[in-house]
Amino acid sequence: MLERIKSALIYADVDKDAYRLVKDKIEYANVVTLTIYSLVAFVLTTIMTLLYVFVIRAMSEAWVVFIFGVFGSLIIFILAGVCRKHLKFTYFTIYAAISLFMIYGILMGTLCRPGEQTVTFVVLMLFLPLLFIDRPIRLIASLVFYVTIYLIAAFHTKSGKVLMADVSNAVMFGMLAIVSIFFIVRVKVNGFILEQRLQYMSEKDQLTGLNNRNSYEWHLEEYPRRCVESLGCVYIDVNGLHALNDSEGHKAGDIMLQTIAHIVQENFGKRDTYRIGGDEFLAYTVDWSAAKIEERMRRMQQQVREAGYQVAVGYAISPAETVEMNALTTKAETYMYSDKDEYYRISGKKRRGA
Repeated sequence: MLERIKSALIYADVDKDAYRLVKDKIEYANVVTLTIYSLVAFVLTTIMTLLYVFVIRAMSEAWVVFIFGVFGSLIIFILAGVCRKHLKFTYFTIYAAISLFMIYGILMGTLCRPGEQTVTFVVLMLFLPLLFIDRPIRLIASLVFYVTIYLIAAFHTKSGKVLMADVSNAVMFGMLAIVSIFFIVRVKVNGFILEQRLQYMSEKDQLTGLNNRNSYEWHLEEYPRRCVESLGCVYIDVNGLHALNDSEGHKAGDIMLQTIAHIVQENFGKRDTYRIGGDEFLAYTVDWSAAKIEERMRRMQQQVREAGYQVAVGYAISPAETVEMNALTTKAETYMYSDKDEYYRISGKKRRGA
């Protein structure tokens, strides 16, 4: 039971490892929310300030609080912009935003309107923590802290039925907000986890774990923008897969592909390595020299032979300023087929398929 409560407070009752996997998605969603919310708050508090100055013409405490809201929301908007480039500042900015607007609500409900029931703080108390995604225990601790501050301020500025109504509303709606935090954060985090899993399934080859054909097609146009000096393409085709499937079964063929995929990824990296067909693999090399590509190809082929298999390999390289993806890939594929023809000519084995 204690472990379940701990999991709910820290990881919103979802798997710890899954929570950490979607950490970047959570932080990006928080930055977007911060940006939109602070911009809307800046516009609204600016409008209210202008109304007080030019329409109501009253230099009251409310006017000062609106000014506080204007400059505070502007600062949060600027910090949200910083967070877009430096996600590590996201949670600092989240709690700075929560602090700013909770204090704004407290001032509006006590200092500005001591004789009226509080609306602004109650709305912010219910609404604000649900905007962001973080470990529930931190959101709840923040909420409890500001409700406590509000109650202290209310006892110093209000009295009678107004005080009793505000105290009961703060406690009742505060408890409702705490319960809502658990459920809303859990739903949001689970949504990101599901999105991550669907993305993985759509972009990853389920047998080898490499990027699949979909991922290859989606990222193809990124490579000319990524390279500064050159872009290389290494085309790899497995020799003997069909024969192995026929003689030892598809399980043996699967082990063969998994082994070769691991070797290819080890030599050319996870990000730019793809399984684009049944027995075809492809890797792009960003700003690698021809000598480095050839050295990795030799090492890869040696490792594949040591594992008891054979691959045909071809590569092509293009200067960054003249990269043409289809021509580059086709050239590498042509060299691969030449290597494949040579393998079957020397081995005397019967060739099946590509």
